[in-house]
Amino acid sequence: MTKTTALSVLATLAAMLLWAAGCGPKPTSIRLIQPIDPGLLARERIVVPVVGSFQVDPSEYADYGGVLSGYLEEHLARFRTELQGQAADSPPPAAAEPLRIQGRIRLGKSPVPATAQTAPVRIQVIFQLRDVKRDLTMQSVTFESAAASAEPAEVRPVLQKAAGQYLRQLLPREVVIESVLAVGHSDYDRRGRRAVRDGRYREALDYFRQAVDAIPDDHAALYNAGLVSEYLQEYPRARQFYQRAMRISDAPEYRIAYHRVLQLMAPAPDDSARTEPIRP
Repeated sequence: MTKTTALSVLATLAAMLLWAAGCGPKPTSIRLIQPIDPGLLARERIVVPVVGSFQVDPSEYADYGGVLSGYLEEHLARFRTELQGQAADSPPPAAAEPLRIQGRIRLGKSPVPATAQTAPVRIQVIFQLRDVKRDLTMQSVTFESAAASAEPAEVRPVLQKAAGQYLRQLLPREVVIESVLAVGHSDYDRRGRRAVRDGRYREALDYFRQAVDAIPDDHAALYNAGLVSEYLQEYPRARQFYQRAMRISDAPEYRIAYHRVLQLMAPAPDDSARTEPIRP
């Protein structure tokens, strides 16, 4: 470990210890997306639910129940295949008394503005996760949207979106983590961390760049620039900052961040199953 690395690590640890002891400000952190390793899900032997039926009100649109069930089955089949690929020797268990997704679809007219020619259709989709063995509803989630009409071309995209949103909640592929910014060696780095605390992320990135220009081997500023770039979803730029930081220091958080952003840059098996970053 170089002298610069040791000083940066000590400065970051000192800031965290002072805060823990109530003698200093809380270390600056940033909320980022952490992809979930499919292999971990496979090892946990996740029970993938089966799809039941959806009642539709009014009954003249009963076909939409099958449409929604089809979307759910398609997504879940893809998820099962992914898990089986990660753990071919121990595929996800097919429970004798499985969890079942079922629910209800309601279509109704929304209030019509005086200038409107036609009334949009209000669509409510209720998903229920049932424990069949115990005859118990474990979860109930409602999604509401609207369509220009009750025609299939208008309603099907709404149902598909609702199915995707529900499954993102039920089977998340990403979680939100808090990453603590490192303590660099320049006033620019200090200003950058202050900008992050205030939510001024573009300005913070400019400060961290200036910090690197002032002290090229300030790996803490490079790491901080990578974190902010990752928050802004500028993943190729974040990867470059992390790579530069890793060339100077072997700090484990740099390697973790680098591999995390590589996962984020990889194509998703199903883009509709990706979540949006959670902003503070």
